[in-house]
Amino acid sequence: MGELEHSFVYPTNKVYKSAIWHKYIVYIFGFLSVIRKLKLLVSELNIETNEVYIILKDTKFLSFFFLFCKNHLLLQLKVITDITAVDFIGRLKRFRLYYHTLSIRFNFRLSVALDIDELASVDSIISIYKGANWYEREVWDLFGIYFDGHNDLRRILTDYSFEGHALRKDFPLTGFFEVFYNDLKKRITYQAVSLPQEYRYFTFLNPWINNNVSIN
Repeated sequence: MGELEHSFVYPTNKVYKSAIWHKYIVYIFGFLSVIRKLKLLVSELNIETNEVYIILKDTKFLSFFFLFCKNHLLLQLKVITDITAVDFIGRLKRFRLYYHTLSIRFNFRLSVALDIDELASVDSIISIYKGANWYEREVWDLFGIYFDGHNDLRRILTDYSFEGHALRKDFPLTGFFEVFYNDLKKRITYQAVSLPQEYRYFTFLNPWINNNVSIN
């Protein structure tokens, strides 16, 4: 198998002085040597300034990859800063899942992407990053991506009785149900969404001006 293809973009920020720039180059090439050992796992690698973007080939490598990146001496990606997804409806692998991690030791960020289809599940990484708990719940709530091994995978932004996943491209803008407070029942109730277009009488007078009062 040939060498992993990667692109390297030289930083243009003036903050990178000669000494800092030298350390940066040494670190980046050290990271590349690590990534080449993982070329069976990685399909794409892009490096810009202090951020690296990687696309993984398969979901089965996810837990191993993050365990490696968190504990390797050259990486030390100890912090998970976000997990999100994008819905490419109509594509065979509909969802692209994004993980964003941070190395405080090296002031360095790693973004990991993973393409999955609508019915696929992904291994949870809460055993590696405790902070991934709520992020995975959010992705499940809004996109419907299931995380295997998550011990508390329930909705976090929408109501427990909410139907569907709101950030999917095929989810209707109006939703399926509307929630309102019923004065007669004295409680919050749900009903199917209705958008009646009643006849309305419009007047074009400015309600903020009292025409009967003269201002001297």
